[in-house]
Amino acid sequence: MYVSLEDGWNTLRREGIERLQSVIDSGYQVSFNNHDYVKLYTLVYTLCTDKAVPNVPASLYERFEDSLKDYLGKKILPGISRLRQESMLRQFNTRWSQYKILQKWMVKFFNYLDRFYIKRQSLPSLDELTLTTFRDLVFYQVVKELREAFLEQIEKERTNQSVPHSLLHGITKMAVELGMGQLEVYEEHIEKAVLQQAAEHYRQWSATRVLDCHLADYLLQAEQSLESEKIRVRRYLHPSTEKKLLRVVEEEMLKSPLTQLLNKESGGLDVLLNEEKINDLARMFRLYQGIETGLPPIARYVQNHLIKIGNDLVTKEQGTPDYVIHLLDLYQRSQRLVDGPFKGHSVFHGALKESFEVVLNREGSRAASAELLAGFFDKLLRKEDDIGAHHTGPSDKQSAGVMSESEINKRLDQAVNVFVYLIEKDLFLEFYKKHLARRLLQGRAGVGASNIGLSTTSSMTDCEKQMIAQLKSRCGAQFTSKLEGMVTDLNLAHELQVSFQSYLEERRTPLGVDFSVHVLTSGFWPAYKVEELKLPSELIACISSFQDFYHHRTSNRTLKWLHALGSVTVSFKAQAHPQAGPPESARGQRDRYDLVLSTLQACVLLLFNFYERLSIEEMLKLLQCAEDELKKHVAALVFGRFKILNKVPAESHVIKNDDTFTVNIMFSDKKRKIKIPMLVSKAQTQDPERKQTIANVTEDRKHTVEAAIVRTMKARKTLDHQGLVVTVTEQVLSHFKPDPKMIKKCVEDLIGREYLERSKEDPNVYNYLA
Repeated sequence: MYVSLEDGWNTLRREGIERLQSVIDSGYQVSFNNHDYVKLYTLVYTLCTDKAVPNVPASLYERFEDSLKDYLGKKILPGISRLRQESMLRQFNTRWSQYKILQKWMVKFFNYLDRFYIKRQSLPSLDELTLTTFRDLVFYQVVKELREAFLEQIEKERTNQSVPHSLLHGITKMAVELGMGQLEVYEEHIEKAVLQQAAEHYRQWSATRVLDCHLADYLLQAEQSLESEKIRVRRYLHPSTEKKLLRVVEEEMLKSPLTQLLNKESGGLDVLLNEEKINDLARMFRLYQGIETGLPPIARYVQNHLIKIGNDLVTKEQGTPDYVIHLLDLYQRSQRLVDGPFKGHSVFHGALKESFEVVLNREGSRAASAELLAGFFDKLLRKEDDIGAHHTGPSDKQSAGVMSESEINKRLDQAVNVFVYLIEKDLFLEFYKKHLARRLLQGRAGVGASNIGLSTTSSMTDCEKQMIAQLKSRCGAQFTSKLEGMVTDLNLAHELQVSFQSYLEERRTPLGVDFSVHVLTSGFWPAYKVEELKLPSELIACISSFQDFYHHRTSNRTLKWLHALGSVTVSFKAQAHPQAGPPESARGQRDRYDLVLSTLQACVLLLFNFYERLSIEEMLKLLQCAEDELKKHVAALVFGRFKILNKVPAESHVIKNDDTFTVNIMFSDKKRKIKIPMLVSKAQTQDPERKQTIANVTEDRKHTVEAAIVRTMKARKTLDHQGLVVTVTEQVLSHFKPDPKMIKKCVEDLIGREYLERSKEDPNVYNYLA
C-alpha cells in the first residue's frame, strides 16, 4: 500500500499528535486502544520502509521535532512564563507531567523510526529529543524565575513556614531528568543556587547568634539546623546535594566563627571544660569531627586550658602535700574528657600529652616535678595513711585517711601515666632509687634489726616488682635494670641469712644477739658514704663472724659496712614511775622497753652501761665518729618525742661539746616497742642530699652525652655540629633533654682527648678519630 509523505504525516498529526495534545490540554486521561496504536505505528513503518520516496525518515524526524517545538512554544511556555512564586511551581509541575505523557505516546507512535533510522544515523533518540526540546524551549526560558520561586520556598521552610514539598521534589526530579543521566542541569541551575542561598542564610544566622548565645546553646541550635538540612535534602533535593549542602552550612555556621565561639568570655569552651559538660562537649566533637581542620583548633584550646590550670597548680601548690594528688586528679579529669566526649581521638590525646609535658617540665620546676613524683610513689608504696588524709575524693569516702589496696594500685597507675610525660626521667630514677633503697632496707614501718626486711619481703617485693614492671614497659629494660637488681638483692637476703645461721650452728659459735645482714651490690644501689664508727664488742664479734662466713662463701668480693643504714633494737629498763599505779609484779614488765635505734644511737646508749654521765667530747673520743652526725643522733634522743637522755644544761636546745648527758631513768610510755625517729629541722628543708643527687645526675648526663657523641661519630665518621646535636638529643631524649651547651662542651672535651677533630675546611664539621 502506497502512502505519500504528506498524507501520512497529516494522518499522524491529526489522529495522533493533535488528538494527544487536545486530550492532555483538556485534562482528561489519555487512552489509545490497540487498533489506534497499531494503525499509527504501521503508518510510520510504511513511510519509513517506502523506497520510492527518498529521505522519508529524515523528514519524519524533523517534523516530529517541529511538532514538539510548536506545542511547547504556543501552549506550554506562555502559560508558565506569566506566573510567579508558588503558582509558577505548581503550573510548571502540571505542564511537565502532561509533557511526559505526550513524550511517552509520541515515542511509541514513532518507535520504528527510533529503532532503525535514528540508530543508524547516530542521532539523538526520540526520548532525548523530547527532553532537550523541553529544556531549551521551556526550562531555560523561565529558569531564573523558577529558581527564585524554588529558593523562596526553601527560605520559608527555614523560617518554620509550611511549603509544598511535592512541588519542590517535582522540580528537582525534572531537572535531573533533563540532564539525561547526568546531573549537570540540576547542579548548575538548582543546586548551585541552593548552596549559595544556604551559605548566605547561615552566615547571617551565625553572625547574630554567635554574639547572643552561649557556646552550648549555639552548638545545640547548630546541630538542629544541620539535621533540618538533612531532612530537606531527603524531602525534595537530590541525594548528591547532602554532603555539599552540609559542608557549606558547617563552613558558615561552625568553621568560620570557631575562634570567636571558643574565646567567648562567658559561656565559652572554658566553661564547658571547667564544669565538665560532657553532653555539650560530645556535641561539639560530633559537629566538628567531619569538618576538615575542625578539631585541631579545639584541641589547641583544650591544650592551652590544661596548661593554664596545670601552671596555676604548679605555682600555688608545688611543694605542698596535696600537689601530686591534685596533679593526678587534673590528669584523670583530662583523660575522662579525651576518652569520653572526645572519643579518644588522636588529636586530643596529643593535646593531653603536650599539655602535661609543658606543665611537668616547666622551666625552673623540672627537678621538683621529678622529685615530688618519686616521693609520691614512695608514700604509696610505703602505704602511708597521710596520702588519703590530705585528699578526699569520690574514691576516698571509705574512711577519713586510710587508702584501700585497690585505691593505692589505682593511684600508682595514675602516677605512672603522668610520669611518662616527665622529661627528667633520669633524675626521677635517681630519687626513686634512693626511696626504694630505704623501703627495701627499712620495711614498711621500720622493722627491727633482728628481722629487718625478712618477714615482709614477699609482700613488699611483689608490689615493688609490679611498679618496676610498669616503669620498664614505658622506659625500657635499661632504665630499670638497677632497680631490679636492688629487689633481687633483697630477695637473696633471706637465703643468705639462712646460710649464715647454718654456718654458725655448724661451728657452734652463737653470737648472743639476733644479727642479720643485707649484702648490697654496689653497682645497683645509691652511693653511700662509709663513715667511721667504733662499734661495741658485741657488734664487732657479729661483723667478724659474718665476714668469715662471706669470704668463705665468695672470696672475690669485698664488704664495706654501712653503719648509717643499720638498725639496732636495744632493751632499755627504766625505774618504776612514781605516778604509775599497777601492781608491783607488773612494774618490771611495764618499765622495760625495746628501743629501735640507728646504729650510732645504739652505740651511744650502750656507753651508758659503763658511764653514768658523758659529754659530746667524751663520746667522740670513745666512738671515733663524725661530730655533726653524733650531735644529730643524740638530739633525737634528747629533744625528740621519746626523751631517752637528759641534757645538762637543759635550757638550751643547742647541743655543745661540753654539754653532759645522762640516761632518763624516769622514762615512761604506753608502748613497749618504740622506734626513735630522727629530728628534721627547718634548716634541713634544703637537704644537701638532694643537691648531691642532682649533682650526681648532672655528672652522669655528661657521660651519657659523651657516649652518644662517640657512638654517633663512630657510625657517621663525619658530621656537622647541628646534625650531631639533633642526633645526640634523639638518642638520650627518652631519659632527659640535653642542653645544647652541654653537648657543645662535651664535644670540646672529646676533641681535647683526641676522640674527635674539627675539619680543616669547616670548623663546624667534626671528624671521628679511630
